[in-house]
Amino acid sequence: MTRLCLSMALSASVLTGVTASRVALGAENPTTDLSSVQANGSPEPIRSGFFTETSMGGFLTVGGLGSYSSAEAFLGLGLGYDIIPNLSIGVQFRLAPNVDDAYSSTPTLVDKLSIPPPSTFTLIALEAKISYRIPVAERLFIPIRVFGGVTLLTPDPNSGSGGTVIQPSVGGATGIEWATPFTHFTLGAEVSGDYVLQLGALALAVYPTVKYTF
Repeated sequence: MTRLCLSMALSASVLTGVTASRVALGAENPTTDLSSVQANGSPEPIRSGFFTETSMGGFLTVGGLGSYSSAEAFLGLGLGYDIIPNLSIGVQFRLAPNVDDAYSSTPTLVDKLSIPPPSTFTLIALEAKISYRIPVAERLFIPIRVFGGVTLLTPDPNSGSGGTVIQPSVGGATGIEWATPFTHFTLGAEVSGDYVLQLGALALAVYPTVKYTF
């Protein structure tokens, strides 16, 4: 009986020690928490500073001899900095194709062959932008963006000889933006218009956005 009591006491002591060790280890190595709620239960402030943005959606151009192009995929990448919590500056890269909409019908003579200008070409835009977001609810905003820069058109839509031309472009975008309950991440959905000045093409896009603030 005495041995049984001693054995039970020893087991209880070992179990208590193991539990205490696990608690101490958890305190020293807390689980990473991506939530935007502080330990006291209040929301974390929305992060600001350097950020990256990614967008992918649908795209078409309005203009040209066919009035508009077919809908195609669109890719956008951005890098920026929040000057103040709701005002930011940055640069963006945009890539999309114009398909089945020519902008010239005048053929080009190449090696004694009459070659019409292409109805399919790629638009590659590199632009600076400034953005301001209007708060409409807790962690919910309406972004207003204005941007401008240059757009590369390849092959040249006004010539049948190929090559690449660079033309100025200006545009804007708006939508909805939500600072999620996960630190660093903001999600949104936007529509944009980007006008290529000399070509006379209005590039329209609809896309979701993912923003990561460092």
